[in-house]
Amino acid sequence: MFNLRKKLKVNKDNESDIFNLLGFKYISVNSIKTALKICILYTLIGCLWILLSDKILQALVNDIKQVQIIQTYKGFIYILITGVLLFFVVKNSLAKIELVSNKLYRSYEELNLAYEELITAEEDLENRFEEIKLNEEALEKSEIRYQLAVEGANDGIWDWDVKNNKMYLSPRGKKILGYEDIEREYTISTWKSLLHPDDRNDAVKVFSDYLSRNINNYISIYRLRTESGKYKWILSKGQAIWDENNKPIRIAGSYTDITEQKRNEERVLSLAYYDLITGLPNRAMFEKELTSKIYWAKRTNKKCALLYFDLDDFKNVNDTLGHTYGDMLLKKITNELIKYKKEDYTLARLGGDEFALIVTDIKDLNQLYKLSNRIINSLEKPWILNDQEFYISTSIGIAIYPDHGQDFQTILRNADTAMYSAKEAGKKGYKIFKEEMYMQKIEFIDMKKSLKHGVENNEFILYYQPIIDLKEDKIIGSEALIRWNHPQKGRIPPNNFIPTAEKTGIIKDIGKWTLETACTQYKNWIDKGYNPNKISVNMSAIEFRQKKLVKNIKGILEEIGLEKKYLVIEITENTILEDLDYTIDVLNELKKMGIRIALDDFGTGYSSLNYLKKLPIDFLKLDKSFIDNVTIECKDQAITKCLIRLAHNIGLQVVAEGIETEEQYNYLKTINCDLGQGYFFNKPLPAEEFVKILN
Repeated sequence: MFNLRKKLKVNKDNESDIFNLLGFKYISVNSIKTALKICILYTLIGCLWILLSDKILQALVNDIKQVQIIQTYKGFIYILITGVLLFFVVKNSLAKIELVSNKLYRSYEELNLAYEELITAEEDLENRFEEIKLNEEALEKSEIRYQLAVEGANDGIWDWDVKNNKMYLSPRGKKILGYEDIEREYTISTWKSLLHPDDRNDAVKVFSDYLSRNINNYISIYRLRTESGKYKWILSKGQAIWDENNKPIRIAGSYTDITEQKRNEERVLSLAYYDLITGLPNRAMFEKELTSKIYWAKRTNKKCALLYFDLDDFKNVNDTLGHTYGDMLLKKITNELIKYKKEDYTLARLGGDEFALIVTDIKDLNQLYKLSNRIINSLEKPWILNDQEFYISTSIGIAIYPDHGQDFQTILRNADTAMYSAKEAGKKGYKIFKEEMYMQKIEFIDMKKSLKHGVENNEFILYYQPIIDLKEDKIIGSEALIRWNHPQKGRIPPNNFIPTAEKTGIIKDIGKWTLETACTQYKNWIDKGYNPNKISVNMSAIEFRQKKLVKNIKGILEEIGLEKKYLVIEITENTILEDLDYTIDVLNELKKMGIRIALDDFGTGYSSLNYLKKLPIDFLKLDKSFIDNVTIECKDQAITKCLIRLAHNIGLQVVAEGIETEEQYNYLKTINCDLGQGYFFNKPLPAEEFVKILN
């Protein structure tokens, strides 16, 4: 195509080709042949003229002169005739030559124009060819880029010819599903057969809705069965074209394998809604479940209940063995609790040692009472951890929809309130919510806030009650007793706020303040020349379980500058019973420092004489309940005498608490009670008044 110029170059070999190419009839002009024709014609005419003219002249003229004259004219006539003939012959030949020449000239003109047009056309074709070549290269690059993008995106391509019901699936798409080595025909029915049964209806509906133009975009997520029989999660996207009747002609799109993404979503969902230790629904999932159950109960006009339970004394496991064993126990307890979970129930761990069970379709309260008792009894058994036995009990609070609340927050709050009421009633039991429980909880919360405010604003004050040597009738020390000067409620006695302080842990701050204040006051009295002797400070079980307790006490005494021999730490039987071995170890450390130990309120707890001999204590304080009737009740007298004698036999001094009458005082002296305190001697006094009686 691009060698036309060479082909159209004129030469003898292609001259006729050019004329034929340009549409002209070829006229042949041969010079020798033409000349020969003229000569032959001239000779023939001449011969005929001579022969015929002479014969005619002889026949007609006899006169020689006339013949000569006629011969001359005959010659002229011959020349004239042959000249005319020659003229026409030459003219005819030249006319042909002129015709050919003119045609040839016009042909060359036309050829020249055609040649110029061909040059222009060739240049245009060359440009178009270059453009096509560039387009082909761009298309090839685009196809490569598209192929790389598809392979890099891990996507398969599908194309469904709707009219012919033929589906194309790219090699990558086949590989995703494991069918790359299997020859099979793909149709829309094939796709439907591979859909997971749980996804089939939704997936087909979305596809049909898009083809019917009920939705604007085709995006669908479903599971497809692979060649191995397993299912993969697929994200499918596509775009269709429709004919003038709005019927789909073709739809094409992509497959993306999102199985790993789905697994990650499930992991995130598990982290968000399930407890890592027990695998149970966590608080977030529990809220969804309880809200759903409340909606169900409201819609069906039925009842549902929440059993909210807390494991009693679970903290002992963490404190003794560590959280790893605590987590092991939680798993074991979960396995036990699952036994009481029916198909439509929900068991959840809300955090720490708190669990919840949502019960549906409540028939009567006995159903809940029986279930609660079964749970309590099943957990009340020895749990073996690290070759040690632990006993766990549980306290359960019950709230019922709609009796005790209409929404999640109210039901949860009231179940929690009932659970704390069960704990206060002695643990290992259950309580169904009552309105007065909520009021008590409000009071508890208010007390907690007030206690924090009291600690921060120094609203507490110490009173000192003298301890008397009954034999010598002199003060040998005092017990520091805390009082609370509430800015609105006035003086609040310890019995009204100490239990709340212990439950909330605020007792730790109060205890530290008490120890620091009492020791500071005693150091002040000693520096002023008084002899207050020993100062007794009460310590609760919660304070006693603090890490670095001995170190903290030592630091306070050293900072204040009070000798350790002046301090007496008073603990109760409950403190001992929580962990006897730990208690003995701590008491021995305190004893090594020179601090004295008193066992307070003896007789109000278990009063075990067995552990009494194991404890490294110095004083045994008899509870006021023994002293009240010691002068009139023979049994009280016998018990008191026995306890004093026993204490003396194991090297302990006895302090009688709550001496209020002279008769009690005199009787205790007669049975050799060592020390006493009570209103008979003095009520608890503020520091400025106590110092007056030191002399």
